Amino acid sequence: MIYVLYTQETGKTVVDTDRIAYNDDVFAEMTYDGDFIKVRSIPTPDDIPQKNAVLKVDTQAKTLVYEYVDRPMTQDEKIALLEAKLKATQDALDAILLAQ
Repeated sequence: MIYVLYTQETGKTVVDTDRIAYNDDVFAEMTYDGDFIKVRSIPTPDDIPQKNAVLKVDTQAKTLVYEYVDRPMTQDEKIALLEAKLKATQDALDAILLAQ
């Protein structure tokens, strides 16, 4: 059994995970004042471009959920985006110049 520990926050139903214990022995040795849920496995996050998956606890449903947050673009992604914008600008400029 996997134990996911979290701290309840007033007014929130989805909260951050604090720690994860992957077996009973580790959980028994932990000193922790918050709440926990027991799960059989950690769900696999969806692969969403330009997003990072952050594991959270839905305290009402007592399940694990992912919140997807924007991640910074890599240098390769920035270069590809700038190249696409440059090509679009050049194509528009060519169309204007050829129309004259």
